[in-house]
Amino acid sequence: MPLAAMIRYGQAKQLQHLRHNRDAVAALQLAHAQLGTQATPAMKALLWGAEAASIAALGDHRSAVNILGKASDQFDRIVSEREPDWLGFYDRGELLAQYGRVYRDRARQDRRHAPDAVRYVQEAIAAFGPANVRSTVLNEVGLCSALFLADEPEEALVVGARVIQQSQTLTSRRVVDRVLNLRRDLGRHRGLPEVVDFERRLTAHAHGAA
Repeated sequence: MPLAAMIRYGQAKQLQHLRHNRDAVAALQLAHAQLGTQATPAMKALLWGAEAASIAALGDHRSAVNILGKASDQFDRIVSEREPDWLGFYDRGELLAQYGRVYRDRARQDRRHAPDAVRYVQEAIAAFGPANVRSTVLNEVGLCSALFLADEPEEALVVGARVIQQSQTLTSRRVVDRVLNLRRDLGRHRGLPEVVDFERRLTAHAHGAA
């Protein structure tokens, strides 16, 4: 049953990438049901963190924050020796990354949440080890978005330039799509020539990686 649940989790991640968040929530809730009493704290935290991200994307931010709280409670109960080896990738950085995603979605509706989004993503990046290149790049994309939402375009452009450079070493379509999606959050700053130039670079980078 744990393996079946993790297959559902993998499906949910793909659905999130395609922005099919209702289906992602359904897959994650089914994973919870399949685990039943076999669910360890790390499994519960992993699934609830992912579910919170999809629920926030659907606009229910209050529920998303509540579910993040449940994920955090379970994370604090993790005893590494009692968790399966294949969950070794799951650490505090992964949990903080979900906080960053939820608060970025909140900031798109209410920019007062943008500083929290910046903080959580910065903490996630700091928590990832140097070997975790892909997760670091994905979260730097998130940091760039959060900085634009926080009306800090100069810092966002510094991070964005680094993201484009780093992503050139990766072949992940998910990374390329996330980088291109930065255009979503820079709209308020298109009056700056540097931002217009950055948007052109994003488009050129995505076409080059296609």
